[in-house]
Amino acid sequence: MARHTDMTIIYVTHYIEEILPSFDKTMLMKDGQIYAQGVTSDMLSDDLFTSFLNYPVHISRDIDGYWQAKLAVEATFRNDSAFTSSQGGSING
Repeated sequence: MARHTDMTIIYVTHYIEEILPSFDKTMLMKDGQIYAQGVTSDMLSDDLFTSFLNYPVHISRDIDGYWQAKLAVEATFRNDSAFTSSQGGSING
């Protein structure tokens, strides 16, 4: 795959698993504002994502370079619907 091209692709997602290994830069948006932007590996750190999501998460990459996010601790959330996860549960369901 060519690394230097004159093409820019803007890909919008709510799922960390969809961030392709070839994406060099990432921008996180929250409440309609830029929360953070920069090199993808810097943006997808445990500390930054924990702050971004307001609950503790662990970010990792699989053998193929795809990103994954899991809850770092047991958590229970209650709003209109209940969400409960044991340690290591997926934040996307």
